[in-house]
Amino acid sequence: MRFLCLLPLVAVAAFGQAFDAAASAADVATLVKGVTTLPVHGVPGPVLPLSSTAFPVVTGGKPKERAALVAAARVGEGRVVVFGHGGYLSAADASRTMVVNAMKWVVAGRKGPVAVDGSADLVQRLVAEGIDARRVKASVMLADPKAWSALLVDTHAMRDEHLDPLREHLRQGGGLVTAGLVWGWMQIRREDDPAKHPGNKLLAPMGLAFGDGYLGPRRGSEFVIDGKPDPLTHPLAALAKLSRPVDAAADRKAEQDRMAAAAHTLVTAVRTVAPDDRLLRPALEAERKRMPPAVPTDAKPLGSKDALARVLLAMELDALALMPPEKMKAHPAAADFPGAVPESAPRVERAVTVDLAVDGWHSTGLYAPPGGTVTVEVPPGTPIGELGWRIGCHSDGIWGHDAWKRAPKVDASGRLGIGATPIASPFGGLVYITSGRRGKGSATITIRGAVRAPLFVAGKTDLAAWEAEERSAPGPWAEIATKKVVITVPSSVVRDLKDPDRVAAFWDAGLDACADLAAISRERPRPERMVADVQISAGYMHSGYPIMTHLDVARRFVTPKEMLDDPSTGWGFFHELGHNHQEGAWTFEGTGEVTNNLFTLYCLETVCGLKDGGHDAMDETKSRERMAAHLAKGAPYEAWKSDPFLALSMYVQLRRAFGWEPFKKVFASYRDPSAGLAPRNDDQKRDQWMVRFSKVVERDLGPFFRRWGVPVSADAEKLIGHLPPWMPESSASRPGGS
Repeated sequence: MRFLCLLPLVAVAAFGQAFDAAASAADVATLVKGVTTLPVHGVPGPVLPLSSTAFPVVTGGKPKERAALVAAARVGEGRVVVFGHGGYLSAADASRTMVVNAMKWVVAGRKGPVAVDGSADLVQRLVAEGIDARRVKASVMLADPKAWSALLVDTHAMRDEHLDPLREHLRQGGGLVTAGLVWGWMQIRREDDPAKHPGNKLLAPMGLAFGDGYLGPRRGSEFVIDGKPDPLTHPLAALAKLSRPVDAAADRKAEQDRMAAAAHTLVTAVRTVAPDDRLLRPALEAERKRMPPAVPTDAKPLGSKDALARVLLAMELDALALMPPEKMKAHPAAADFPGAVPESAPRVERAVTVDLAVDGWHSTGLYAPPGGTVTVEVPPGTPIGELGWRIGCHSDGIWGHDAWKRAPKVDASGRLGIGATPIASPFGGLVYITSGRRGKGSATITIRGAVRAPLFVAGKTDLAAWEAEERSAPGPWAEIATKKVVITVPSSVVRDLKDPDRVAAFWDAGLDACADLAAISRERPRPERMVADVQISAGYMHSGYPIMTHLDVARRFVTPKEMLDDPSTGWGFFHELGHNHQEGAWTFEGTGEVTNNLFTLYCLETVCGLKDGGHDAMDETKSRERMAAHLAKGAPYEAWKSDPFLALSMYVQLRRAFGWEPFKKVFASYRDPSAGLAPRNDDQKRDQWMVRFSKVVERDLGPFFRRWGVPVSADAEKLIGHLPPWMPESSASRPGGS
């Protein structure tokens, strides 16, 4: 209870005053005047109002993940309005009214011209509203912001040299309407610190910030504006919520959701603001030092009832990320996951040769003890490029989950230079050397202070050595690696594994099958990776680099016999590998979870010896019934798009009639310039899939597509009208068929 008693005093001392939603109501009304909804532009990110003079304007997101899409602040004598995606600044829909309102509000009656880095139509609209707007390039207005009463410009156009003049412009009464998108910026820059985003470097010290993550509407496909933005999207209000005792009279579920929403806001803010932040960190830091560290485990997760603990754990992880390696200590949660290293385990030195032309992670067979310092030495003359280090294979952040079964971030990474670099992680983990897309040559890098972890490299590791010592190495995580795939599992799974070569061969066969169907080379630019984890960011498994799955299937990774005896076991693995081979050119709306399963079916058939199965939903009787019901209803396309197994049945009919070779030829055609331009939209994707497949099989598939209810254009049908029409012979393709 000490936390509940002390926090309000700390908050008042740190913030001066609390956020008052009522005080901003008039400003919100002005900013949303004439706007009832905002469309979704791209994939917006959250905006954080941080100071007592900043406030949310439009909010969205799920009940436990509310965040602001639009926020505003008074900064000194000036004013700022920010949007969570740059598309809102240039859109010609309802967003334009919102932008005009924002410009009126930031100008606040000041005289002088307004600089707009936007369309001529927007400038005309502002002029019509009585604002002296001029269309000006971003570089020109940012070079001398004091020449303008207000600016409209995206934060991504800002450079470090622009920031101080902009701050002074705002303090002296200037206005700014801007936008930012942290997740996209981080992805492009390969940056993992939101505080380095140009918009955050400018605005976070002044009370506004762009947070990492995605933000959607509360419901439907639009942001609904009611003039009453959720106050818990403001960290000050969220802090006040968590500092009060739970309202016993409130609905328990609703109160838990509100506590979770408050925690979500604060966790996002903690992960966003810079280490020298003076608006939020002081209040939380004081309490973090008073309270014992939170230790999430599989047996005792941190859930919504632990809202304060979740926030303080986020704060702790943020502080640990900045800790010098020589001062790093093991986090108490590391013993549960990813695991401790025996004190008696010898620390070793190993030289690792890395092919810098291979983008991604390079396994070393070494494990960094939690809190222990490991030294990585790069010899002179090494082409550094994007050379880096990584500790931990568990790269999934689980911040968005209602309960954390482990710390939400357990990996660490950084860049390497010539010479010795000390590295450490409070959670420990497998040690990797990383290289970038433009790497060249090779390098022999020496690593000291780690312990050995089981690593079997196909074609290199001697089986006798594996059985005698390698599989018994003390590191708690192990890898089986080939040039095509790396499987990462708990070491306990491989302690008794006698045939890692068979495991490697099985997965190589799966990767070769995927390559064959995709009509790409079996020689990969880098191996795929598949990692087991106690908790992942989304789904039961998900695609990516690495593919992530849960611990309960870890043993299946290294048990090919299980997948050969019961091929349904492999559905999930091959499903995710299919996603990694999917291409947008032949994946249109409704087929995101369909075209990847062509690879699932192909792998199950060619590697495991099973046709058209591996999943209950693909049972022939169920598939037949599903098709007949769909056709009897007139084959509505909306229904087809919403049922992945129904849609997959259409592709299966093509496979049964023509085999897999046409699929390979069609996939290859999309990479052949002589076969025509790639599709630019969904209509073209459907048309091209039908036309390309029809030409390969020399049959007119127009009637087949129409029968299934998949729309194609008359022009596309004309291109294949000279071919003999085709329909499957199965009676299930006719309404009422038995």
